[in-house]
Amino acid sequence: LVSAEALRGGGGADSFVQFPLEKSSRKVYNYSTNENAT
Repeated sequence: LVSAEALRGGGGADSFVQFPLEKSSRKVYNYSTNENAT
């Protein structure tokens, strides 16, 4: 998986490629979290 490499590397092309996935998955995670919290 790219995320582990990105975390170790602290950025770079790998994290840039991972960014869209991180953003979309985080949005879904935050959405469900907010729903539960409210």
